[in-house]
Amino acid sequence: KEVIEAPINYMDFDVGFATFFLNRTNRSGIIKNAGVIGGKNQDGNYKVDCRFNKVDLINRIKRVAKYKNRIHLTNQDAIDFMSKDEKRLPKETFFCIDPPYVNKGSSLYTNFYEKGDHAKIADAIMELKHPWILTYDNADEIKKLYMARRQFEFHLNYSVNTKRVGTEMLVASKGLQIPNDFKDNQTYQPQLKVA
Repeated sequence: KEVIEAPINYMDFDVGFATFFLNRTNRSGIIKNAGVIGGKNQDGNYKVDCRFNKVDLINRIKRVAKYKNRIHLTNQDAIDFMSKDEKRLPKETFFCIDPPYVNKGSSLYTNFYEKGDHAKIADAIMELKHPWILTYDNADEIKKLYMARRQFEFHLNYSVNTKRVGTEMLVASKGLQIPNDFKDNQTYQPQLKVA
């Protein structure tokens, strides 16, 4: 936790590992202001290691490592990256965009969006030339911002305070093929304009 609270004092690897560890051991994977799974006394229904399956996590890391030459991470402002750097990316580039939530964003993230930021990033995303998907919390504000694109709902299990199933949304760029088993979750289809 101390690494996350003062990342400038640590090497990138240490910050990355601390983030990874807290994501797997904090309630709902929340890094900021979250309690450890099972509580400090480990008297909860689940223990700290219930989401830290070493074999599975090692396999996931190895799978990502196979594609390390095709994955590029930056620590840039998202809008600057999309508007200035997209043209330098290979044509095979695919954007998977997961902005901070609208609802409760400030309590979940170290870096969260203010009210107008969601509209600004929507404008930048809609200008992308490469295909993209976007995941967000299922908020009316977001549905309105992306009315020109197909929208889908999917369900996630949450367990921050109590176990519950939440609904999130996925938005897809024009022309992107969506797997058939996901198409049943489509909640919005933009209307075609006829001249």
